[in-house]
Amino acid sequence: MANRTVMKTLGLDEIIDAGTAKELKEVYEKDIQEPLERHIPLQPGKLARTRDLLSRVVSGSGEWRDILEKINNTGQTVLLRLEHKDTGILNLPWGLADDPFTGKALAEQRRLVIAKNVTGYFGPELPDFPAPPLKLLIMVSSPMDLDPVHALLKYEEEEKHILNAFSPLIEAGLVQIDFTPDASLQSLEEKLTHSHYHILHFTGHGYVRTRKNGDKEEVEGVLVMENRDTLKRENVSALDFAEILCSPQVKQVPMVILSACQTAAGGGDGMGGVTRQLMRAGVPAVISMSMSVRDDMAAQFAAALYRGMAQRMTVFTAF
Repeated sequence: MANRTVMKTLGLDEIIDAGTAKELKEVYEKDIQEPLERHIPLQPGKLARTRDLLSRVVSGSGEWRDILEKINNTGQTVLLRLEHKDTGILNLPWGLADDPFTGKALAEQRRLVIAKNVTGYFGPELPDFPAPPLKLLIMVSSPMDLDPVHALLKYEEEEKHILNAFSPLIEAGLVQIDFTPDASLQSLEEKLTHSHYHILHFTGHGYVRTRKNGDKEEVEGVLVMENRDTLKRENVSALDFAEILCSPQVKQVPMVILSACQTAAGGGDGMGGVTRQLMRAGVPAVISMSMSVRDDMAAQFAAALYRGMAQRMTVFTAF
């Protein structure tokens, strides 16, 4: 039987003009991103504005229509890689857009799998993992002095939460999990120096900030990590984090999962965001978040992703 799964790349730079890109980002940030970050329930009418704008892009693009028509008419499964130079465009919820042929949201199309890459910063191939067991290094950052608004579960509770989520895979010998003793850069470097891991999974908090560079303002991604001696909060720049992971002294990790807020943020042509710094430094694959997500939902997503990879699915298919 012929393989009915195909991979395609769609360059959004070519089908979205500057005015449309600006409108999409402004509406999404005002109607969806800002309320979610402030824990305000989304209003259906506001959600519809973003959906309508995205649907207009999809229905007006010959490339989008060709892909969706083939899915609907041939039964092919398409692994679609969206590319754009601006992470603000990539982070839009493209699954909300309507399929012009069925009227259903793209997220409901079971034969369409969407991933997002910054133009020019991913090669054609994603990492191929060896036979099980899959080796994970998990870092949980929960500084002792983190304010209650941003506090995570206690370290022991978070560790138990993750182990419970992955217990069937561990018992089956499909996954081996190791934890860093704390969430400091020094402990991360030591772990990666002495052992080889297939995946680094970071759970904690992240954010983006602007800083002055001469006359320009630049976006910089930050991870909230721990001071090794005090276990108190230590804000680590995306650049410092990337330099540890890609240092010639450590064993390279082919995939990084960032279960931390705003790690996919850092739009425009700047490279300050955490994800983009990792990609520029040479990490083959990064899965990250454009906004906040509940701890339990993040763990469920990660468990499903790891289960697929342990069963020898490609990263794209497992995602």
